[in-house]
Amino acid sequence: MSKKYDNIDFNSKDLSHINLESADLRDMDLTNVDFRGTVLDFADLRGANLSGANLTDANLRGVDLRGANLTGASLKNANLVCAKMGLAKFIKADLTNALVLNADLEGADFTKATMIEANFNNADMSNTVLVRANLTRALLKSTCLSNADLSFAILEDATLIDSFIKDVTILNAETKGMKLRGSFNNGAKFLKLTFRQD
Repeated sequence: MSKKYDNIDFNSKDLSHINLESADLRDMDLTNVDFRGTVLDFADLRGANLSGANLTDANLRGVDLRGANLTGASLKNANLVCAKMGLAKFIKADLTNALVLNADLEGADFTKATMIEANFNNADMSNTVLVRANLTRALLKSTCLSNADLSFAILEDATLIDSFIKDVTILNAETKGMKLRGSFNNGAKFLKLTFRQD
């Protein structure tokens, strides 16, 4: 059973390395909260404001972040396996080396996000905004990127093997070393790609 935290001011608090599994934190203001190493597996964070929050090394398996605001948040090395993140905002967030397997990210906004070496294998990233996102060495095997916008993104050495990229826009992206083998790309728009030289 989830625990509801009503009428508690968590803004800028240190909640690192504690267990908040299955916590009900819907619509709460969690701006700049320190969640480093915190267990938030299966927590309900729908509509929460996590802008500037530090979720480095946090466990977020099965978490519900639909509609949450994670602008400028740090999710480095976070475990987001099977998370629900539809329509969440990750603008300028740092997801370096995050594990996002089998997650639902439909419609999420990753504008200018850092996603270096993040693992999005088998994730649903349809209708996502990835404009100017840094996906260097990211793994997107069997990932659905239908209708995603990757304009000006950095996709150097990214892996999109067996991914579904129908109607994707990749305009002015940096794609040196990007692997597309076996990906279904009907209707994809690969325009003005930059193959940067060393």
